[in-house]
Amino acid sequence: MADSINGDAADITAALLQVVDGQKVGMIRSVRAGITAIRKSIPDEDIEAAIGSGSIPDSWGELLEEGYAGLIEKRFRPRWKKAADASAGLVQDGAEELDYEHDWDGLEERLEADKDARADELLEGFVSRQLEASRLVLRGLGDETPVGTELLSEALRYSIGLTVQQARALVGYVRALTEDEGDEEKGAPMSRRRMLAFRRKSVMSMLRRRAGMMVGQRSRLMAVTELVASFALGAVSAVKDLVAGVGMDTAPTRVWVASGGGKTGPCPVCVELDGAEAPLGGRYPSGRKGPPAHGNCYCTERFVVKD
Repeated sequence: MADSINGDAADITAALLQVVDGQKVGMIRSVRAGITAIRKSIPDEDIEAAIGSGSIPDSWGELLEEGYAGLIEKRFRPRWKKAADASAGLVQDGAEELDYEHDWDGLEERLEADKDARADELLEGFVSRQLEASRLVLRGLGDETPVGTELLSEALRYSIGLTVQQARALVGYVRALTEDEGDEEKGAPMSRRRMLAFRRKSVMSMLRRRAGMMVGQRSRLMAVTELVASFALGAVSAVKDLVAGVGMDTAPTRVWVASGGGKTGPCPVCVELDGAEAPLGGRYPSGRKGPPAHGNCYCTERFVVKD
């Protein structure tokens, strides 16, 4: 006989989907607004220095760290709290049904500590990946076949907010747009400088559209992933608080619940994880800490008390 503290798999998944549905649009807008603000704050001299030296200045990293710290504090934290509180509430309700008497005095403090740890982890990853994305754009568009300072400057600004994969795709896209196909009528090749002058407005317009679309995709990915991560964090925090407060002899076991977000079945990665077990303070057999397993993952966890 085993009891699940936070309910059955269907109820937990339904609670997660309700949180995501309620918070996703606001989170997406917040992330996009934050990324746009950071991008616009890059000084012209930083762009010029990058193009001139072929490398990203140290000041750029400092600016990113400050900007993303503000993004996390002002835009992520309020929505993190809603997601974490929702899953912690399931644990509190389940503990009451199972007759665990606990006053939850330390829960808020524990949640804040866990959110601080998540913020530090997220910030470190953000800054390093954004710098690498910008370096990719600089190397890809500023090497032996330059595309022009104005276009490169614009592409560098848009690299803020892109993943490394998106930055690589943007380089390929801009290269394709500015490929020197020659002047077929006169049978003479068109110089890159002349071609870019001729097509500059349309190329810049298409660059902005494509990069803006990529930032939108990144914002949606981050929104869902962070809401799911916070939902998982809230449940773990609450169970740890419960275990410490009631003095359980055996800590609950974490059980992975795979979900495709209510629209499709779980992805191949998550199907294999479904039902896997891990100790409360440990990792799953796959080596993962817990949900989310990947970007846009909707997985959750049950916390089972075994006899």
